[in-house]
Amino acid sequence: MSALQVVHSTPSLRLSTSRNLLIGEWRETPLVEDVAAIGRGSRSLNRQYGSCGILNLVLEGTPRFADDVRAALVRLNADPTAFALGSARVLLIPGLAGVAVRAFLNTVQLVSRPTRPVQVFGDARVAAAWLAPKLALPGVPWSPEEIDALVGPLLGQVA
Repeated sequence: MSALQVVHSTPSLRLSTSRNLLIGEWRETPLVEDVAAIGRGSRSLNRQYGSCGILNLVLEGTPRFADDVRAALVRLNADPTAFALGSARVLLIPGLAGVAVRAFLNTVQLVSRPTRPVQVFGDARVAAAWLAPKLALPGVPWSPEEIDALVGPLLGQVA
């Protein structure tokens, strides 16, 4: 199993990679620099592996998205080469804040019309089971258990 390599870190987002997988740990509303880092991470993994996927863990934060962030997210999601293998979003924010984040992400998806598989989950293990077969490329195998082992410590769980 590969370890996580942190490629970007701000108070709002820590972005890590393992093979052809990006993992975003969201702790606050994204900044434009965070969205740009996700795009760079995707392009870097595409150069290395030909394609990649992303698992976003929305852990906490206030759902207030600035107009420049909204526009950057729509552009990124409309890019057919960005995490073309799949995008799993795990929303772990409870209550109305979680509902607001889900509504915002659904709106971004509707506006940008991504061609990649995109799914929203409330459980990281279910997301791992959905994403693992999509990430698998020749010479780059993935199992849900491998993703669980990477994500568990980020969630404070024993993998």
